[in-house]
Amino acid sequence: MESCKHLDDLLPPEGEGINFEIDLHKWYLSERYGYDVGRIFAELDYLQHYLPAYAKGFKDCYCKLVCKDNQNCEIYQSYLIIMEINGRNKRK
Repeated sequence: MESCKHLDDLLPPEGEGINFEIDLHKWYLSERYGYDVGRIFAELDYLQHYLPAYAKGFKDCYCKLVCKDNQNCEIYQSYLIIMEINGRNKRK
């Protein structure tokens, strides 16, 4: 499967967005546990529990609404198929 031809342009701003999300996640975890959990713990927890949803949200927003190449993009078309199958499975 090909990679997204826009990925190099997207990574710096998305990296900043993910860093913000991890910092916020660190704050929430620290509040919950009553002490500073540290950046590494927050990163690992975020990557395990929240990054897949973040990636889905990004695909829903950027690929679907912004990218002008989405009709010719193998990655986006595969994503649509997966979402359709998941939707059917939830209705069963």
